[in-house]
Amino acid sequence: MSRIQEEKRALRKAMHEKQRQFCALSSRKVEASAAACKAVAEYPAYKEADTILAYMAMPEEADCSSLIEDALASGKRVAIPRIRPGTCDMDFFILEKGKPLTEQTETGPWNIQEPRTTLPVLEPEDAQGAVCMIVPGVAFTQAGARLGHGKGFYDRYISRLQKSRARILLCGFCFSVQCTDSVPTESCDVPMDALATEHGICACHSPQ
Repeated sequence: MSRIQEEKRALRKAMHEKQRQFCALSSRKVEASAAACKAVAEYPAYKEADTILAYMAMPEEADCSSLIEDALASGKRVAIPRIRPGTCDMDFFILEKGKPLTEQTETGPWNIQEPRTTLPVLEPEDAQGAVCMIVPGVAFTQAGARLGHGKGFYDRYISRLQKSRARILLCGFCFSVQCTDSVPTESCDVPMDALATEHGICACHSPQ
């Protein structure tokens, strides 16, 4: 294991504990998630987006499901991910407008809700228009560095998405306790364009 991988593992352990303590009070998690969703919903790049790529949260992650509902109600195309069994890849499936989210998902690995495979797949290379992707993570910096869970699901998918002609905004989405001054990164780690927490949303500015 390399030095950077060891640093990532240590930071994940520390951040998971912070998330656990933060979410120990369920009302705090609900309120913080709702505030973060509201901040994104008012962000110009989100309002202008034709397509929203979001996610279904794990028990101790910031929950963006109300943002999914808002996007569907606004007439946007919305897609959420499903892991390909036995791989470190995922596909995004397009949700049906006017149908409850609970009727379009089922429980997958790690007790995460995933879209049903009867829904159409969004091919990332074919994305067009303005796309806003809501990206979960373990830790983020204000400069846009992101630490994921270590499987590379999002980094690989985003690299495919960036081959399209779409205008893409990558928005990290988390609780404020997950924000840190620095995150160990490698060349394969994709930086965020914006970061949303319960305290608001801001553009990320990488150091020059």
